Amino acid sequence: MARIKSMKNLKAVVRLNIKPPNSKGQHAKDCVVCSGLIKILRTIEDSNSINGVTKTEGMAYSKAWALLNNTEKELGYALVKRNGPHGSTLTARGKKLLGIYNQLIAKLNKVANTELAKLVSSGT
Repeated sequence: MARIKSMKNLKAVVRLNIKPPNSKGQHAKDCVVCSGLIKILRTIEDSNSINGVTKTEGMAYSKAWALLNNTEKELGYALVKRNGPHGSTLTARGKKLLGIYNQLIAKLNKVANTELAKLVSSGT
């Protein structure tokens, strides 16, 4: 890890999990949308295959499909269209979910970095 010479160089990175309304837990396993699912959706969007996430993220193929299948079951609709040997593509709802997540995380990161800069400059 690189040495940080000044707190002014710090950058906030927000991690976002989205829970269903009936969930009382505080863990990622209680969430319907988590960073792992987003990695899967981004990989499918980029490569029309879930295999990429197994290589780039070190996630087991079976875990990736289990996460995707469990999320679709919880949501009540498909996020991915399976095309057999021709790979997979995001459904309209899968694209919408990914787009909403990307917009929300961008806004949260912007706010977090603004607040971090204020706190660092005030010496708090």
